[in-house]
Amino acid sequence: MKLLTSILALAFACTAFGLHINSVQAAASKTSIELCGSKDVSYKFALCAATTCTPTGKRIAVNTPQGGKRWFKEALCTCPVLDTKDTGLPAVANVAGGNMQGSCLPPNVATVWSLYSTATPFPQLSDSNPPTWSLQAAGVQQCSASLNQGREFAQCFSFKCDNIRTSPQGGVTTTVADCRCPLGEDVFSALPAKSATSFVTGAGASWSNPSSACTLNPVGGF
Repeated sequence: MKLLTSILALAFACTAFGLHINSVQAAASKTSIELCGSKDVSYKFALCAATTCTPTGKRIAVNTPQGGKRWFKEALCTCPVLDTKDTGLPAVANVAGGNMQGSCLPPNVATVWSLYSTATPFPQLSDSNPPTWSLQAAGVQQCSASLNQGREFAQCFSFKCDNIRTSPQGGVTTTVADCRCPLGEDVFSALPAKSATSFVTGAGASWSNPSSACTLNPVGGF
């Protein structure tokens, strides 16, 4: 049963980020997919699947499947914080990837990890002026390789988030956290993407002009 659960978790993660399972097999030395929390066990995590981000001008270290580190441009992403006891679903993590430290446990009570979940609906920012939080169904769109944004999407799977707070941006009351994520990183290989690479994202899927999110450093993968 534990093996079946792990396989399902890996399938969910691959679907979420537009990844291919063979990319996991090619670099399987350190990749470790685990489920964090459950409908019976409270576990807080950030869900960045529909978030657009802002480059910080800094660089961030990423765990590689071989056990080392690789550096990428960094983006700041403000993501809603969910609880598995409320969603009724566990969150999916690569506890050896991102900048995780080998388990679901966050470094301290003031941080959470940015993980994946099939929970829907969940809080997302609108494209109104000013933007507001509202509950929206999970969606997905593909950003074309012709946009040359392959090194500009944010990859937030299994990265640390802090500055947990309640957002004042209208709509539903939303707890959010600031997540620092690499730009243009393949989630399982930790290799940089080519600029002319298409990717999928949940950001903008509910907007009046969904494709406009593709050039706003959306959280995504391929």
